[in-house]
Amino acid sequence: MQEAGNKLLASSCGARSDSTGAQVGADPAQQHSCSQDDAIPVILLKGGHLEGDILTDLLIMKDKIDIFASERIDTTHTHGTGCTLASAVATGLAQKMPLREAVARAHTYVQGAIRTAPGLGKGHGPLNHGFPLKIA
Repeated sequence: MQEAGNKLLASSCGARSDSTGAQVGADPAQQHSCSQDDAIPVILLKGGHLEGDILTDLLIMKDKIDIFASERIDTTHTHGTGCTLASAVATGLAQKMPLREAVARAHTYVQGAIRTAPGLGKGHGPLNHGFPLKIA
């Protein structure tokens, strides 16, 4: 994904954090180290695979870290959250949104899609990808 020439790598804590060079512990805001270079100047790290009642996603840039925190939703219907988040960010960027706004809207969308998941299947079911996100 790109915005004004910037590249963005999206990954999940615990699932693929080793591929980004980032180390994220139980408190991602306090325990991170990131080896970034010009090839990947922005990393979106999704924290949904970590333990705890508060989930923290990080938008890591060379000079700043934006934190997107939310309460864990008690459900097993979370299959595809990472792909959905990345796709929602890409959609915002394609609509010419600034990166931080695209990530914030995508984060809100995924939370709503989890909250309203249809409950299909057994185990980890899908989100509600038809969740209507109101755009101001």
